[in-house]
Amino acid sequence: MLGKIKESIDKSLVSVSVKSGTYLETEKLKAKVGNVQEEIHNLKQELGEAIFAQWKNGGVNPQTIESSCAALNRKEAEIAGYQAQIDQITLEKARILGEELKPAATGREGGVTCSCGKVNAPGAKFCKACGKKLEAGAEAAQETAQSRHCPSCGALMEPGARFCCECGHQTV
Repeated sequence: MLGKIKESIDKSLVSVSVKSGTYLETEKLKAKVGNVQEEIHNLKQELGEAIFAQWKNGGVNPQTIESSCAALNRKEAEIAGYQAQIDQITLEKARILGEELKPAATGREGGVTCSCGKVNAPGAKFCKACGKKLEAGAEAAQETAQSRHCPSCGALMEPGARFCCECGHQTV
């Protein structure tokens, strides 16, 4: 009996440790994403002001546009890198704790909620906050809870799966 209690306490400690550690790591990364999004906003504003000033003076310099757009692309890639790190942390946490990951779900307002927590418009394919592809939406709402079988190997597939876990056959 004491062994079961000790095991339960050990599992609880691991759970609390993993959850708090991953929470802190993801919140730091989300803060970085927010900072970079602010930088992107400022870069876009500066670009607009520069183009308008050039237009007022009779011509627009394409090099201004290209260099600003290149900087914006680098910032967007930086955000994608942070999001990939968040996704990896979330996957690792789920693996350690034996949790099942849930795909993006339909939000309270009828929109699609991304794994980053932002609610997007119904039918959105990408998150407006982090740019991640959304898994839910109209297609998920139309799916039934019935199990499917792979047309290639016959293995039981989870609802919403696009690939068979047994043979890798693409089903959608």
